[in-house]
Amino acid sequence: YPLREDGEGQKPMIVFGNPPVEFPVKAMPGCDPTLYEPTLKNFALRVLITDIGRSIADVPWYITPVILTAWSIRGWRLLPPHLRQPFLMVALPSIFFITIITLALLFLAVKWLVVGRAVESTHGMWDTFVQQNFFMWRIQSWIKPVYKLFGGSLALNPYLRALGLRIGSRSLIIQPGSYFDLDLLSVGSGVVLNRPRWQIHTFEDRVLKLYETSIADHAIISNALVVGGSSVQDSAIVLSGSCVLKGEELARDSLYAGAPVSCVGTCPADV
Repeated sequence: YPLREDGEGQKPMIVFGNPPVEFPVKAMPGCDPTLYEPTLKNFALRVLITDIGRSIADVPWYITPVILTAWSIRGWRLLPPHLRQPFLMVALPSIFFITIITLALLFLAVKWLVVGRAVESTHGMWDTFVQQNFFMWRIQSWIKPVYKLFGGSLALNPYLRALGLRIGSRSLIIQPGSYFDLDLLSVGSGVVLNRPRWQIHTFEDRVLKLYETSIADHAIISNALVVGGSSVQDSAIVLSGSCVLKGEELARDSLYAGAPVSCVGTCPADV
């Protein structure tokens, strides 16, 4: 950190991009600095989620198919011989789909029981909410098959709404990737998000900050990173490889590119 003329260190700043620019800081109330030091309870919770939680995330993937297979074998044995082969042709793919649906519903239940609805806020590194929130990342493998099966179709939207995402009609999310802070994102109607990357929360000075983020109607974002606290207005287009920084507001009917983004033109009328 550079020194001022009086010898005191200047306040550190965050820079990003090439050429580097200062990362904007959004003031948010409510952080308790005493939470930098963990209580025994919060430390134990962190260990439980980070170490044990990561290990148990795959357990349902083994238990659910085993239970369904055991039931199928029992039913197969009770059937007359001429019905056993048709039963297997139905039972085997059913086990696959029932496993996917079961884990997706289990993830939904855990999200609302453990985290609830997240709102724009700040939390010290050892706050209980931080541990609860990041537990969802530990078990995100439960919903990845749903993302892969229904990503890029309107069929995915009802499930994302159930998880807390506000998304309008006729909007598509193609290859949504991993779980993210769905409660804090608002997506308008007619939006296309192609392989979006989200960083809706940040850790700054050991403080977790959650930001409301909005994508307005008919916007298009392709393979770009969107940082929390930003706003993409109507019919704006963000090109591949770009990064929308925290607190930035992209104007409507404009074309953006770069990391960080800058306006490179206006959107064609037929887009």
